[in-house]
Amino acid sequence: MFFTISLYIALAIFGVGLVYKVWTWFRYKIGTDAKDIPTSARVFAATKGIILTLFSLKIFTLLKVFILDILLQIRTLREDFLRWLMHICIYYGFLLLLLMHALDDYITAALFPDYFS
Repeated sequence: MFFTISLYIALAIFGVGLVYKVWTWFRYKIGTDAKDIPTSARVFAATKGIILTLFSLKIFTLLKVFILDILLQIRTLREDFLRWLMHICIYYGFLLLLLMHALDDYITAALFPDYFS
């Protein structure tokens, strides 16, 4: 019960932070030309750009960047192998902890039918 409530509190904090971050992208007007563009027009342009990117050939570039820069952390590997190794161990350790324990009713129970928490 405690872990379920903690998970939902953590997800709520994450959601509020994400909404705040996106809101600040559109709230601030940077540059002299941005003063004339309303926030709604900038939100519409961003949404249009995301949709056009997802339904074009640029999706392959997006997938390449996701795999190389996010999953494999190639930029960190180019800087230093030991730094990359430590970062990857922390990154995947936390990811597995989240998937296998925090979401065990959904993922672990489906993968391992004989699993009991």
